[in-house]
Amino acid sequence: MTEETKPQSYDPEMESILQEMLERDEDMTARAVARVHPRVKAASSITRNPDRSAFLASYQKKQEEYRDWRKRLAKRSRDSTAMDMAEKD
Repeated sequence: MTEETKPQSYDPEMESILQEMLERDEDMTARAVARVHPRVKAASSITRNPDRSAFLASYQKKQEEYRDWRKRLAKRSRDSTAMDMAEKD
């Protein structure tokens, strides 16, 4: 996020938590974020705040795209492996 696109209620802790969850491929939910956030104690503090809710949704979309990419890569790897084995025969 650039400085211009950060909402006024930008939460760097939440961004850090979501980035770590994305890197570990953990399911991102408001409840999961609230469990580890130092100031947010309830999932509703995320879901009822439009900026936080939108921020969570954007990371959930990134995670969905990442998981789709991984599935395509795995399928392509299986297909290319099968083709390679067929060529060796």
